[in-house]
Amino acid sequence: MLKILDHSRSHQQWVLTDDRVIEYVRQAGFFHPFSLRWVRLDWPLLTALIDRGKPEHPCFIFDMEDDSYTSGCGVLLGLRIDSPAVTGLDDRDWAMKCERLLGVVPTVTAMNGGSLKLTWLRQQFTQDPLADAQAQQHAHACILHMLGTTMFPDYSTNLLDMVTTTGGL
Repeated sequence: MLKILDHSRSHQQWVLTDDRVIEYVRQAGFFHPFSLRWVRLDWPLLTALIDRGKPEHPCFIFDMEDDSYTSGCGVLLGLRIDSPAVTGLDDRDWAMKCERLLGVVPTVTAMNGGSLKLTWLRQQFTQDPLADAQAQQHAHACILHMLGTTMFPDYSTNLLDMVTTTGGL
């Protein structure tokens, strides 16, 4: 059985109104993907992928050495893919990462191990920022939200996997 995760409604609720936040998101290279609000699923393509897949593997494994896959994702999403990979050690101190990226430590109920609740993220960053440092934090929050809802959705439909989305940040 195929389960499609769709967080587009959650993503559509996040509207950027502050020009500083928009500019920071644009500088990070995520404005185009953030602007995508709803993507129509190509059911024949999904069916073909399922037919090509193996029943013992619950996921699709794409050959990352195949440049057409990588460049295709970059073209579709407007992301730069010609830079070095982001790597780094993962100290798993999510509260400190959130404080560094977002300027606030999530509550105990907002964190679930290595995951952050998307509802908490939306609630914390719905008001326009006052200072420029807050604008950067709002940009980080909106990029994390976009990654958690459109690029790396979670089965829970409300959690952002910090391991997948923050990488070596």
